[in-house]
Amino acid sequence: MQPLVTIIIPTYNAISTIDSCLDSIGRLNYPKERLEIIISDAMSTDGTAERVLQRGYQVVYDHQKTVLTGRSVGFFAAKGELIAYTDADCIVEQEWLSRAIHYFNNPAVGGIGGPVLIPEDESPFGQAAAFVFNLAAISGGTRHVQNCNTTTEVTDLPGCNCIFRREALSKIFPPKLVLRSDDLWMGSVLHDLKYKLLFTPEVRMWHYHRQSFRQFFIQMNQYARNRVQAGRWQHTLLKPIHHIIGIALLVGIILLFLSILSHTIFILSIGLILFCIAILMTLAQIYNKSWKVTLQIPLAALAFVIAWPLGYWQERFIPQKPPL
Repeated sequence: MQPLVTIIIPTYNAISTIDSCLDSIGRLNYPKERLEIIISDAMSTDGTAERVLQRGYQVVYDHQKTVLTGRSVGFFAAKGELIAYTDADCIVEQEWLSRAIHYFNNPAVGGIGGPVLIPEDESPFGQAAAFVFNLAAISGGTRHVQNCNTTTEVTDLPGCNCIFRREALSKIFPPKLVLRSDDLWMGSVLHDLKYKLLFTPEVRMWHYHRQSFRQFFIQMNQYARNRVQAGRWQHTLLKPIHHIIGIALLVGIILLFLSILSHTIFILSIGLILFCIAILMTLAQIYNKSWKVTLQIPLAALAFVIAWPLGYWQERFIPQKPPL
């Protein structure tokens, strides 16, 4: 008999995407009687919880309103031997669970994850945002956004595409420390407990990205703050590339000031910016083969290069308060 699997989806104001996510879960090639689905809602104000209840699924409420506490609240309501997490804006592959189960035959394996891919019907700006974000993420050493050909042991798994052994999660929940970078925290703690975390091409899903400059800006700003917070807890999580991107804002301000004083520096600065944009657009066109996407690259890049450094320095000087 297949193990009972609980799928937990942390949500907050996800009314526009939750139906598509639940529909994809309904198409899973896995015995329905061996599936439990729980929505862990962070007190949504747009009717997300009500919509989920209308569809007959269980809802639990996360009053602390963080993804990590949402995962924990969902875990304590779950009955499954395996606990799978995804996000409300994801579409899971039909074989998502069936291809992951056999890895847990090895008792040393605590968790499984895999590539998070871009849906074919993603908007041009969403694809551009994904390209810019993935390029930065790969530079930072993460495997979450990369497709792969072999199964590899990693130190953390993508929060929207991960499946854990219940026994492993029972040793870390409820969290004694609540970090906003939930995937980094969970991976680090489980790794310290000597559980193996595996990243495999067999366990895939599709993730929709932010659909506007404002949404992408807010997301990247928060990601930067989360990374600095995680680095404060464990310094190895804040890599040199994160510092380099963080100081980009200072470099930009200095160049702007110098450009006012020197026409030559102004011309050189503009030339450098245009060169970098041209490189990004060329790479995007090669990768996506779509001019609609490529033309959105400057806007997505602008959001990233302002939001990330801003979040980096915000968290340095005004740290996020722990949830109540």
